[in-house]
Amino acid sequence: MVQTDNGVLPRWVAKYRPSVPILACSLERDGENKVIKQLSTCRGVIGFNLPADTTKENLLSQALSYAKEANLCKAGRKVLYLHGMTDNPNEIDQLCMKELIDVE
Repeated sequence: MVQTDNGVLPRWVAKYRPSVPILACSLERDGENKVIKQLSTCRGVIGFNLPADTTKENLLSQALSYAKEANLCKAGRKVLYLHGMTDNPNEIDQLCMKELIDVE
């Protein structure tokens, strides 16, 4: 999973053609999300619009629940989450790995 505001980070990940799909999450702005539309042309990238009222605390849980519903995750597998909040779009300031145990 990659959270993005401009689409650069998911494109960089897709460049290396991972064997698993990339879930690109971006916040809706003004009722639409141009970033997700642009990412639909990238190989292996699946876009997910996060509601505009999503807080930082529940962002990861909403993205994980969508990934479970879309059958992108399986029980016992690990999920890698990339997130950049710095002013430089070339830097990642958060990288976490979660193991999914409760996928039904």
